[in-house]
Amino acid sequence: MAADLPISRVVESSSPARPARRIGTICVDRGLISEEQLAAALEVQAQTQVVLGEILVARFGVTRIQLADVLAEQWAEMSALSRPAGENGPPEDGSTASPEDETDESAEDELRVLLQEAESARADLARKTDELSARLAALEHLVVGVNEALVELRTTTGDSSGGGARAATNGPSPRPARKRASTRAKTSSSRA
Repeated sequence: MAADLPISRVVESSSPARPARRIGTICVDRGLISEEQLAAALEVQAQTQVVLGEILVARFGVTRIQLADVLAEQWAEMSALSRPAGENGPPEDGSTASPEDETDESAEDELRVLLQEAESARADLARKTDELSARLAALEHLVVGVNEALVELRTTTGDSSGGGARAATNGPSPRPARKRASTRAKTSSSRA
């Protein structure tokens, strides 16, 4: 399956006579979506004029990283099929480029922009994942510290009151109440 092969091997295995595959076809070939989901996404695209990749991400569970990989694969296929560097200029007979060539160039430009956006999103996602991993590690460290402090507190409370952690959680100790009672007795006797 194409999803298991590196992009370069997929491109090498494709014949030069075959046109580059479309994004939806690559997604189906990789098993990211079904043919029915592709048909539904294409209907939504026809109605909304939203880019197919965004529809696949928003409605069909394709991740931005998967979309970036699909775009990279499509780009590699298109690059492999493009003309050699010396043939990109105008024809030798002086005629201008055909409208078909202009369409191909605009499609390539659009694909370049989409690929840059996907690569940017992938880099942003990687950065955010690293940040979240660091935060998670800090939280785990904090939880370990709190647990150690609780164990120490329970041990200390258990040693000083003789009742252990249970005594600390059963409410206030009776000693302060006795102090208050003895203080009240002294105050009332001094008034008399």
